[in-house]
Amino acid sequence: MRRTRRIRSTPALIIVGILSALVPLISGSREGRQVNPGSSELASSHHAAAPAAISTDLSGKVIRVLDGDTIEILKVDSSGKHPVRIRMTGIDAPEKSQPFGERCREDLASLVAGKIVRVDVRGNDRYSRQLGVIRVPVSASTAANAGQTPAPTSVPTPTSSEIDANLAQVSSGCAWHYKQYQKQQKPDERRLYSEAEQRARAAGLGLWRDPAPEAPWEYRRETRGSRRKGRSR
Repeated sequence: MRRTRRIRSTPALIIVGILSALVPLISGSREGRQVNPGSSELASSHHAAAPAAISTDLSGKVIRVLDGDTIEILKVDSSGKHPVRIRMTGIDAPEKSQPFGERCREDLASLVAGKIVRVDVRGNDRYSRQLGVIRVPVSASTAANAGQTPAPTSVPTPTSSEIDANLAQVSSGCAWHYKQYQKQQKPDERRLYSEAEQRARAAGLGLWRDPAPEAPWEYRRETRGSRRKGRSR
């Protein structure tokens, strides 16, 4: 009888032994997932904590330059070709009906017209335009026209072969740093744009030749006010 009980208990002992060996492995695997920086659980928590507004890239050929801070590019994708209007963020150029308005449009056109550009998209405005920073491929002539050298003065970009067209407009005296919407900018952009405007003012470049230039946001407000008064008469 004693021998029979030993034989019958052998499978049970084997099972207990297997389970005892597996428990530390299972526990260790769970602990590994909790502390592993590459785990899906931790990655998900990082994404949840990330800001809601994340810049994206858009690229296309510049087909129109509407004014000193607005362009249109042709986006090509699987569904065809689509014109996309871009309002350059962080700057405000004179309206075309203002002094220097056409000059600033021409300056921007000389920099971007007909080129394949990359747009660092920051959102949309109330007119359904994409808001973004225009990144232009650098060549010696491009850098000279923009008044920038690629690495030291332009806003840092993923590659050193691009310049910031928004900053170029401010640097050449063709736009204000649009501080009212500077929250759409990164901290280094705010500093660079502000410094570029100060240098352009001090040097009397572009619109700063005018002893009392009118900011475009003030001009637009006055124009809207005049239109409302005209309709009320």
